[in-house]
Amino acid sequence: MFSSLAKSHVRLNYLQNLDLSLFTVETEYQEFAANTSFSDSYSFALSTRVPSVRTFILKIPVLRYYFNSFGAIDITTNKDTNMAWVEWMYNVHKLHKPFLFTHPVYGVVKVRFKEALRVPKGVAGGQACVEALELQLVETSNPRPLVNFTPQYTDLLFDFPYHLVSTEYKPEGLAVPLGGNYAYTVAGNKPEQRKFTLYFKGFRYIQDGLNLRTDEDAQLNMARLEMFYNLHKLDKPFDYNHPVFGMTKVRFDQPLKVPAGLQNSNWTGDLQLNLIEVVTDASRYY
Repeated sequence: MFSSLAKSHVRLNYLQNLDLSLFTVETEYQEFAANTSFSDSYSFALSTRVPSVRTFILKIPVLRYYFNSFGAIDITTNKDTNMAWVEWMYNVHKLHKPFLFTHPVYGVVKVRFKEALRVPKGVAGGQACVEALELQLVETSNPRPLVNFTPQYTDLLFDFPYHLVSTEYKPEGLAVPLGGNYAYTVAGNKPEQRKFTLYFKGFRYIQDGLNLRTDEDAQLNMARLEMFYNLHKLDKPFDYNHPVFGMTKVRFDQPLKVPAGLQNSNWTGDLQLNLIEVVTDASRYY
């Protein structure tokens, strides 16, 4: 299937670029140290100097197979919509070899396939087209993931007010059912920790040449939110101005997930943040 012409791509270009353009991409951060707890303690996350790892979830609406004048599969024609090119890239790199991917926000990044390729079924009467394809790519270690964000900050406030919020309490007490609608209950020995889920209708990236501004339209700036997350990760607490409880000490409960961008726009889709309270007032309900 892969001719000597295809193999020459490796000889002439040791580090290949996936060369796709017609896709949407979601970005998910992954952290080395996740939430944990000891016995009766509140949950916490360990501090670590290991860089975050980003996973890119690509959704490609349509791909097709192309054929040359001899009827053989052609991997070099229209790479951005060529299913054979994607298959060739996977067969050359598998899950362990890195290659390049041009991210619409971060620019050219070095990645590898996170999972084995699954080629979708063909479209009936679709002229060698296949159904939508999803690819998961994982970034190789990158000590400066936000190198094109400007200006850079070492400290930021959580000032992203345009959201709705729901609150969930983590129970500390105990209720043991005894039958007949009776239960044996035991009070907890410390205040219940609260989880806050913030719902945003979207943020936007502000392009400045090859860079992304973090200081313009700050309250709706996706690059600024990403920078804020990278400064705090899961372990560093910060102040969140809750619309009911006022200023509350919290931290990120889950890694940041950046939704795909809207078509022909610098805005993202709906975004959700998960925060967890860092309890500082042990007498809150006593």
